[in-house]
Amino acid sequence: MSLDNNELLQAEAQRRLTGPLKREGDALRWLVEAKPADLLNVAETLRREAHDFISKKKKELFELDKGEIPRLLRKAGIRSSPAELVAQIEAAGPPRVGDWTVERTASLSNGAWSPDQIVADPVRFRATHVTSHLVWRLFLANCADPQVETSPKEKQVLGWWRTKSEGKGGLGVWYDTFIAGEAAYMNQLVSNDGNQRCRCEFLRKRGLLSFDSMSLSEFVR
Repeated sequence: MSLDNNELLQAEAQRRLTGPLKREGDALRWLVEAKPADLLNVAETLRREAHDFISKKKKELFELDKGEIPRLLRKAGIRSSPAELVAQIEAAGPPRVGDWTVERTASLSNGAWSPDQIVADPVRFRATHVTSHLVWRLFLANCADPQVETSPKEKQVLGWWRTKSEGKGGLGVWYDTFIAGEAAYMNQLVSNDGNQRCRCEFLRKRGLLSFDSMSLSEFVR
């Protein structure tokens, strides 16, 4: 699993992504030939390093998500009513050419692909498209003023997409998004995060992604 979306988008832009991300060469050979004790030692070391890295990164992304990003979007004119935001969230169109994820993939392709080409090819750039759909709706929902009265439907849709508080899983929302982006190359996403499954099913019903989402208990039945 990539710890950062850049690795995922770059692999796709450079045609290195046809299935789960994997590393070739000496690292993979060592992994296959390693003894159980070696694997346990490495796993313990990586567990500590990964925990520290991910904890810090989650905190940084959460603070951006809850503060700076909505502020920048409102500054750019995205300050719609709850009804207008929900309408945009429910829309089933392709990503926008100026979308952050699309632009990022284009920049990581070293000039090989333009944003227009990426938007026009949802099969070739399936991870970019899925990630873009998720990120854009996350942005939109976080622009909604929680103090403004909403209808039951608007409350439900915004609740699915809005970043939760720190104590209710909000710190991990960006990693959920990248996981779903990688799942674009799979048939199924297995997750015990009910909100993650709801978001992905929301997009699947609108034809914006192709994989099914299920819990671990559903998967092992």
